[in-house]
Amino acid sequence: MNETDKNQWGATMERREHERTYESFLVLLKWSVVGIAVVLVVVAIAMSG
Repeated sequence: MNETDKNQWGATMERREHERTYESFLVLLKWSVVGIAVVLVVVAIAMSG
């Protein structure tokens, strides 16, 4: 990314908006991992019983 690209990125997307989007992504990722872990535990319990 050259200097011109960096300047254009700043003009089209505010830093706070970017941070809020990234924070939302992390929350979604965290809960997706938790959900998958729960499903795996339930499947493991079902297969062992």
